[in-house]
Formats: sequence, C-alpha cells, structure tokens
Amino acid sequence: MIAIDDPVLTGLQRLAPERLRAITGASEVELLRLRYDRGRRAILHLSSTDPEDDVPREGAVWFYPGDKARRLAKRNGGTVFDPVTKALYTPFPHDHRMPEIGAFVNGYAGLVAPLIGGPPDGKPLLVRYRPGLSCTFRCLRRDGAVFYVKLQRDEPVARLAAANALLADVLVGTGLAIARIHAVNAELKAVSYAAVSGTCLEVRLAAMAADTAARQVTETCAALRELWSAPITPARLYDRQGLLDSARRSARMIGAVCPAVKNDVDRIVARLDAAKVRLALRPIHADFKLEHAFIGDGRITLIDTESLSLGPPDYDLAQFYGRLRMAQQAGTLQEATVNAACQVVRRCGAESLDWCLGVVALRLAKFHAQRPVPFSAALAADILHRMGQHA
Repeated sequence: MIAIDDPVLTGLQRLAPERLRAITGASEVELLRLRYDRGRRAILHLSSTDPEDDVPREGAVWFYPGDKARRLAKRNGGTVFDPVTKALYTPFPHDHRMPEIGAFVNGYAGLVAPLIGGPPDGKPLLVRYRPGLSCTFRCLRRDGAVFYVKLQRDEPVARLAAANALLADVLVGTGLAIARIHAVNAELKAVSYAAVSGTCLEVRLAAMAADTAARQVTETCAALRELWSAPITPARLYDRQGLLDSARRSARMIGAVCPAVKNDVDRIVARLDAAKVRLALRPIHADFKLEHAFIGDGRITLIDTESLSLGPPDYDLAQFYGRLRMAQQAGTLQEATVNAACQVVRRCGAESLDWCLGVVALRLAKFHAQRPVPFSAALAADILHRMGQHA
C-alpha cells in the first residue's frame, strides 16, 4: 500500500495493490520504483504479469494535477486513464514523454542496423527503463556481436558523442578506459555501445578474499585518478550547491514515503548545510556503481559515463564506499570484504570525503524509499547507519 498525503495528487493517498491490478489489467503487479515530486507529479514504474500468458511486462502509472492525465490519455493511443485515481497508465513501449521508445521498438529492424553496424538477430532485449527519461536495450547483431542502445530524453546525443570520443582518446595508454559510443541517431536521441569485455567489479569482489579485494579496490581508485586528472571540462556541474540540492531532494522523497526516518534525514541535511567544506572540481563519473566498472585486459573500463560531471573526486569515492555498503546490506558481498574495501576507499579520500558520504547516504536511503514495502523505512535507516550517518 502506498499512502502519501498529497492534497493535489489525491490518488496516492490509499493506493492498494488491487487498484494497481485494476489499472494495469494484470494478475500480479510489482512496484519497481517510485518517483515523486510533491504536488507536481508521481511516477510508479511497474512490472506486471498478464493473466493470459504470464509474461512480465513493464509500464508506468503517472499522477498529475487536475485533468492532465485524462487529456494525455486522449492524445496518446495505447494508454489508459483510471477515473478512480485520475492516473494515466502507459504500458511499455508507450511513453508519452519519450515516443522515441515506441518508434524504436516498432521499427527495430530498420532503425537498429546503422546503430550496431549490421542487421540485427532477433528482437531487442529491454535492460533498463526509466519512464519518461531513458531506456536501454541489449541488441544482438547477426554475426554475434553484442551492443547496447540507449535512448535518452534530455541528452543532446551529438554533444555526448563528442565528449565521449574526447575522453576515450585522452585515456588511451592509461589503466582506465571508457565504453566508446559506436553510433548515434539524433532523431531517436539514441547512442549505441559495443559490449564491454571483462567482469564487473561487484562479481569480481564477491569471488575474492578480503585482502585480495582490497588490492582490487586500490587498483580501481588508482584508475579513477586517471579520470579525475583528464584534461577535459564536462558540461555538467556538481559543486557544493548542486550536491546539497541533491541531498535535499533525497530527504524530501524519504520523508514523504518513510516518515519514520524523516527527522534523521533532516538532521543530516542540516549538518551538510552547516559544514564549511571546500570541494575540488575535477572530471568525475558522478554515478559510480560497482556494476559500472569492468575488470579485464589489464585495465578497468567504465560504462554509463553519460553522467560525467565537473565535481569533487571525493563524491566518486563516496559513491564507491556507499555501493560497497549497499552490497553488504543486500548480502552480495561479505562483511570482511566490504570492511577491507571501505578502508582503502577512505585512505584514498580527501578532506571532503565525509561530507560527500552524507550526500551519498541520503541517495542510498532514497533508493529504499523509492521501492515502498513495509520494511523500506528500516532499510533506509540501516543504510544510513552503515554509512556512518548517525542521528
């Protein structure tokens, strides 16, 4: 049950699973992620199972003020308006904010060939969908080569490709590489990447003893320094104010869905706001996760570099630390491995690391708030504790 007290988006006040099943026409519904902006919009990203064929499918339920959802349903075929909650349901690949997704899926054979350098083999496999924002597909070429095609609503793909090529060239000969963009389709807002070889960092660490994992983390931090010292200036800026704004957005989301921890997160934001911290500004990944680093061919390759920003290296390290603690919380990495790895990350950090850890702790707590279950508040509080953010 989702129960958010919003006088404008009233459909969120008592949103039970049976209502979601009625909206989607599905026998089973799983909430994958909630995005919420009080009084303006809420998006429920869902996975649902058709009662006839038991094939999971994704989609989104959108809540807007006034009569906007009804108007959107009239203008966009394949969508459903629910008069009870006044919400719009868009089954994938229908997306009124990203019609390019439906165009790509429906015209796949012809549209994907230039992006992957040849005729495709079979249909695209959905890897990740963020309603209204982006969508990533795994695409197989007929000769067996694997590519990933990403469509992004707000990303100027020509500029992205130019920045990607520049950074990839700058990193040649270092211990760090990035996934190169293979091709661009500006009309679809799409870019393609060839699959990266190697093993993702999380899988690698899970197979290692604590001391070996610590050495791997040391090598990863050394590789990240190559990025931080690259002679480029990313267009995105993640300075103190930008990170503080991110922390505040996280806190609002947590407070709306997990009111039990609202006071704790508000105190963390107050501490961040009061701290007099100086942040070095360098090229950073800005969305570092264990699954975004691949080990192989004697070097480390980063993927998902669309987030590249001008910001503090300590923020990348704080994300590294946070993702290690999140993996410990999820049980995918052992405590001894995570403790040894986190010690290495701490040693690599500068004076702003603790401040950045507070920002990341709130982002990770928001991760749990965006997946509302009866124990979301407990998980959010637990990750704050693991990150050292005690009330």
